[in-house]
Amino acid sequence: MHILNIAGDDSVAWIKDEVACAEALAFAKAGRVFGRFRLTPLLDPEPFDYVLGPFVHVGALTDAFGIYLKGVAALSGDLVLKTRPGSTPVPTLPDLPGYRSPQQRPMHPEFAGKVLLKLQECLDAGDAAMAAGLRFEKDYAGDIVDDRDASFYASTLDVRVGGQPAASPTKVFIEKLEAAAAAPVVAAAPAAQLLIPPLSSDEREKAEAKLFELPVISRRPSLRAQAIPTGAISARFPIGGERNTSRLVARTPIDWSGLPVRVVEQRLTDEQSLLRADLVKRKRA
Repeated sequence: MHILNIAGDDSVAWIKDEVACAEALAFAKAGRVFGRFRLTPLLDPEPFDYVLGPFVHVGALTDAFGIYLKGVAALSGDLVLKTRPGSTPVPTLPDLPGYRSPQQRPMHPEFAGKVLLKLQECLDAGDAAMAAGLRFEKDYAGDIVDDRDASFYASTLDVRVGGQPAASPTKVFIEKLEAAAAAPVVAAAPAAQLLIPPLSSDEREKAEAKLFELPVISRRPSLRAQAIPTGAISARFPIGGERNTSRLVARTPIDWSGLPVRVVEQRLTDEQSLLRADLVKRKRA
């Protein structure tokens, strides 16, 4: 039988196994339940700490610890817990390491138990347990997320409190952790940043008016963007006689795609006037 020690202020609860020299400590951080598991290598008395979670319920944490104890042959049968409230000395409340986040989804007890077994295997072999554990978590092929709610573990957690189950401090502790886990974690919303300054009323009216303007002729030095005044002589198709340098010369035709039809008619009229003037000049000569 294992003893679930509970701090007098219900801040932490822990279980220790004398055979495997392993300890599981349950604590709440940022409204979620986590577990710090302290394992001891086979040939090294220096303990190794690893944090798992968040868990849906303290019962899920004890289930993971039970899977580990069975895997290292420190436990035969089901894990039976007996509570001892207000035990001393109380372990220090651990900090949440960088590889654990309260925003993660609840961890499955089976998955957590397999991680502990992998850590123990690496510790006994003298390998780097931290890197191996994180890699094992990433490559694990089974169920990682726990979809069961807290009521499932509250009904199946086998806790014996010698003859007074109604005054179980474990139940009170679990209820407090459940209330802390149910509290939503509200992240501070980042301040809104405008990429451009807001428009004034005058600038907004101008911007809306732009939507109804006619297409603008290209400002590139295109030969098609030159106007042909009346009486100009075409440089591409000279019309008799020597070139008159005093007159304006039309380089190329205008791009008519975005202009009204009346401009096209004016262009035809201008060309016809040039042809008539040339014809009169030839007859006089």
